[in-house]
Formats: sequence, structure tokens, C-alpha cells
Amino acid sequence: KDLLIFNGHIYFSYNREVKNKCFNTSILRAKLNYNFLNFEEFFYPDECVSSDMPGFTPHSAGGRMVKYEDKIIFSSGEYLKRMAAQDESSILGKILLIDTTDPKLYKLVSMGHRNVQGLYFDKDNKTLISTEHGPMGGDEVNINKDFLIKTNNFGWPISSYGEHYGFKERNDSHELYKKAPLYKSHKKYGFEEPMQYFVPSIGISEIIKIDKKNYVASSLKDKSLYFFGLNEKNKIVDFKRIPVFERVRDLILKNKKLYLFLENTASLGIIEIR
Repeated sequence: KDLLIFNGHIYFSYNREVKNKCFNTSILRAKLNYNFLNFEEFFYPDECVSSDMPGFTPHSAGGRMVKYEDKIIFSSGEYLKRMAAQDESSILGKILLIDTTDPKLYKLVSMGHRNVQGLYFDKDNKTLISTEHGPMGGDEVNINKDFLIKTNNFGWPISSYGEHYGFKERNDSHELYKKAPLYKSHKKYGFEEPMQYFVPSIGISEIIKIDKKNYVASSLKDKSLYFFGLNEKNKIVDFKRIPVFERVRDLILKNKKLYLFLENTASLGIIEIR
């Protein structure tokens, strides 16, 4: 999952077995100490998904964290309990804003998510950008505008540009499509359209900003980096794919150097940003 160091604490998100064979994504916290870390419960919701549920997968769990002022923005996956993403009373398939002084106080930032793997809060224009694993096809880059004012809905599993696993194309007569239709429009059904989507999927992971108007997203399946800019209408421009030939799990920018956390070789890659 993810790790965040913030205000003298270290936060750690993980797949938690809430009760026998029932899971969610929770957060532990410890005071930052270079000799010993004593983790305690931080964000520990009771809601969970049974591993006996048909289609259950712990991989669709989210878990990304990013700081916002004195709070934490956190993505919670839906474990393929798909329609929970459209339930405002559920934490599953959501992005949440969690109070660090009282984590039981949280705000619903956005909903209709499958598995958010990347989060970046852009201080310059007060927007939240996220990357998300779709089903078979349909990975997304999304922008959350005015997220403190309204709860944006990104449509999963009503709308998606991918298909359910096991289907080359939609099948309206199948029970799975009756419950989760994956319509090929978001706007038509009242949802936010992605800024970018990928068919086939690239296994999109983290996203960060590299200068005033430009960003980079990493990928797992496609083993590449995707560089792009945003114009004044928040539309993607100058989209470029750069292969790196390894699964890239995470990204950090420090002193104009882009650090890549590479899974295949369990190593770091470094790219100078000019």
C-alpha cells in the first residue's frame, strides 16, 4: 500500500483483516522515531468485504495517501464489491479527507472509484489529480475540481471505458453487466469524464507534478512513464510515453531528479528533469 511521513508521524496503509475473512484498507500511525516505531490504530473502519464474496480480490484496495493542510487524502478501494463505490454511506471505492486529530471525522472527497493508485494535490490550482486501475481496459487519469465544495462522482461501475474480465465486449444479457453496465460514457450518466483513459490498460500507478504545468504518471503493466501537460481548461496536452522496461510502482521528485521505484529489480532509477 503506501507510507506517508507527516507532522512528526509516519502513516502506513495496508490490507486489514477486520474479522474472519473480511477485509478493508486501514491506516496505522506511529510517532516518528529513528530507533523504534510504535504503531497504533489510526483510520480503522469497521466496514469490510468478505473474501467469500464472488470476485473478491485484495488487489483492488487503493491505499494511496497524500497530505492536504493538516489532513490526509486517502483512497479506499472496493475489493470488487463494485456497487459499494456508488453508495455514499460506504467508504469503499472512495477518496476521503481524514482529520488527523480525529480520524473518525472524514469527508467524502469523491466516489465512483475502482482502485485509485496515484494521488497528487496540486497546490497551484487547488485540484486533486488521481490515477486509477480500470477493469480489463479503462485505466484513468482524473481531476477532482472543487473537491472541498462538492463530492465528484467518477462513475464506477456504471461507466467505464474497459470491460469486465472474461468479456471482449459488453454483453447486456449477462448478469454482471446488468448490475455493473460499464457504459462507454461518463457525462451522459451524470459522472465526471476522465482526463485520459487507456484501452488496453497500462497498470497505471503514481502521478506527480514535475514543474508548473507538467506531470508524469508511472505504469506497472506497460513498464513506462507518461509525461503530459495541462492547459488552462485542465485538458491534457503534449502526451508522451517513455518506456523504462520495468514495472514502476512509485515516483518521487527531489532537487530536479525523478526517482523511480522499480519492482522487477527491486531498485531505484533516477532521471534528471531539465
